[in-house]
Amino acid sequence: MRSSLATTWNDASDEHGWNGSVIRYELNRPRTAGEVVEAIDIAEASLLPMSKREVLSELARVRAMTVSRDISMDLQLVLAAYADELMKYPADAVREVLRGWPRDEKFWPSMSELTARLNRLVAPRHALLDGLRRGYLAPEISPAWIAPKPVTDEERAEVEAMLAEYGIITDETGRVRAIEQEPLTPQKRREVAAQARNFKLLPPDDPRVLARLREMEEPPAR
Repeated sequence: MRSSLATTWNDASDEHGWNGSVIRYELNRPRTAGEVVEAIDIAEASLLPMSKREVLSELARVRAMTVSRDISMDLQLVLAAYADELMKYPADAVREVLRGWPRDEKFWPSMSELTARLNRLVAPRHALLDGLRRGYLAPEISPAWIAPKPVTDEERAEVEAMLAEYGIITDETGRVRAIEQEPLTPQKRREVAAQARNFKLLPPDDPRVLARLREMEEPPAR
């Protein structure tokens, strides 16, 4: 499935250099329904939260390893409020952020500081799940990088020969020439009228008609 996913990145940087992340996934070719369902299950599993008991344990660890800011409320109430917010995030992401905080920071974190780190970790997972749920969408137009194959002189001559076989003539630009018709003069009209007066259909049993019908029914010689 990974080979069928196209990614879109945001172009971000910080003091350490380029710091972009994936913001969108798209299936660039069809996959079976079973493959897509299995991939969605995996993506959804990556977003499962940890239990409140586990979150409180991780928060207590951070509390013991950082300098406390002025907290006027009861500590138990503060930890419970933090736990309620952190349970909206995947278990492994919460664990990674909370355990990494004391190594990078001295003071107890605010909720906004934690969510900033969490959102960066979790946003690509939501983008992946959204892309899988959308499924494969066929492009409305052909990709721009597919250029038409140029026609060779040999191919052009072959097509012109096929058209000429059926009486279709093209000019130097490849367009079909207009059929040139002889002007119908008054004299020509009189000749046509005279011929039409003397024109008679042959009877169906005429030998010439029967011979022509036999020719039409015979398969062409190879």
